Amino acid sequence: MSLTLEDLEQMQQQHPDYRMELVKGNIIVMSPSGYESDERIVELYNFGQEAIILRDGDILTVPDLLPGWEVPIVDLWPLEFD
Repeated sequence: MSLTLEDLEQMQQQHPDYRMELVKGNIIVMSPSGYESDERIVELYNFGQEAIILRDGDILTVPDLLPGWEVPIVDLWPLEFD
């Protein structure tokens, strides 16, 4: 069973500061906008499974939706300038 738009809306109500997307039955959770932390993570949720946590150095893939597509997690964050 896949997660639905209703599941996404419920999670968004519970965690309004987080950015979330529903992608082919999975909910992708990103850190809150403007959140300052040394740890930057992406959490992937699939119905009936534990969350998959990706950090800088990991690669995000969605083979069921976009075969062959991948993006380094570090590329999801804005550039930091000194």
